[in-house]
Amino acid sequence: MTATFTIAGNASSGNRTVKVSVGGAQSSSSANFYVQKPYLVVVTSVTSENLGCPTGYVGYGAKVTYQILDENSQAILRSGLTPEEYFTVNGQPGIPDWAPFATPTTTDADGKFNDIPIGTCSMANYNFCKAVEQSFRIKVPVSGGSPEILYMPTTITRKDCRDGLKLTVGNNGMTPQVTTLGTVPN
Repeated sequence: MTATFTIAGNASSGNRTVKVSVGGAQSSSSANFYVQKPYLVVVTSVTSENLGCPTGYVGYGAKVTYQILDENSQAILRSGLTPEEYFTVNGQPGIPDWAPFATPTTTDADGKFNDIPIGTCSMANYNFCKAVEQSFRIKVPVSGGSPEILYMPTTITRKDCRDGLKLTVGNNGMTPQVTTLGTVPN
């Protein structure tokens, strides 16, 4: 027997049970499944990334990996969610609006996506620092309608300099993770 049904967009996450009823008699067995809704982004790792700066230039970068969790802090192991980002530079919009990630455009099979902050490739004799802040949201496909957009509290705050890249990554209400690559002035 195959059954198709729709989970309401406002349904909370958690366990569900389906039983079959025929002529007033209910089946003795049931099918169990778990409803998940993206709720939170958590950082799983921050590692250094080679920016491939040309000869005569120096620079640092970082690769940040995120995992999507549901309302019960269970990892969502599902591909196809679309991460988007919005960032400001020195308090001014760095891009005009939310923009999808170039790579990857969607979460992988484990519900993860990577972000490689812009970093800085600059001439060895020219040093500048810019305060950059990124925010994230996730687009969730919805059957028969527009995707649902969930805003995530995870934010990257970083400072790009010739001599290094300082990242402060964390979730609202949680202790942030700070990674410094090279030497970055405060």
